[in-house]
Amino acid sequence: MKWVTEKLITKWDIRMLDMAFRVARWSKDPKKKVGSILASPDFRMLSWGYNGLPKEVKDDPIILNDVAEKNKRIIHAEINAINNCPRIPRGWTMYNTKPPCFDCALSIARNQVSKVFIPDIDVGSKWENTQRAGIKHLNDGGIEVLYFEGLLHLAHLAALKGEPWPWS
Repeated sequence: MKWVTEKLITKWDIRMLDMAFRVARWSKDPKKKVGSILASPDFRMLSWGYNGLPKEVKDDPIILNDVAEKNKRIIHAEINAINNCPRIPRGWTMYNTKPPCFDCALSIARNQVSKVFIPDIDVGSKWENTQRAGIKHLNDGGIEVLYFEGLLHLAHLAALKGEPWPWS
């Protein structure tokens, strides 16, 4: 497990993580808002995604408030970021507001993403086992996984780098 420190994070990493948290707020999911950013190595090309129903499906509150139905239909942020990407993100970095599930990790690896920034696993949640399996799959595939300890940790790292962390 590699924890993000001031030496392992750049001002651009902080900016991309900030963007991932902003994009997460676009989700219509009333319980969980997840964001994902894909950035090319030079940060000139970006893709983003958030968890949501397919664009062909109306954001119906009845579906979104029925957990079983929502979970069958929702597309995860990581998949949306990959699907929105203008090219195969080979060698790109992904910035997530939640750890990927196993299915998302398969897609991340299949698309040859080289590095993933994530918060720690949701211990005790129904997602814990699939997140652990997903991270193992990324590690087994040689994808660098960097952990951050949450928003306060990122805000501290941003301050150390002289980067603002705007929350408005």
